[in-house]
Amino acid sequence: MNMEDICMLTTYVNQRIETLRTNAVLNFTKGDKVEFTDSRTGKVQPGVVFKVKKKYIEIDILDGAMRYNVPSTMLRSV
Repeated sequence: MNMEDICMLTTYVNQRIETLRTNAVLNFTKGDKVEFTDSRTGKVQPGVVFKVKKKYIEIDILDGAMRYNVPSTMLRSV
């Protein structure tokens, strides 16, 4: 495998990641109940979708007391 092949493969992988991220964002709308695993504590955090952005989804935690920007690929519907 030469450098040109590696560059082509990298381009393909990056395009595929972007497609998967876009599809994941389309699965959520404002008001959806979701959960995600907090990377700092390891606990599952329930929340509600506040705003859908291009790469991240803003999640309300604790009835609006806190908001997290979470990658769409880390969210699960409840």
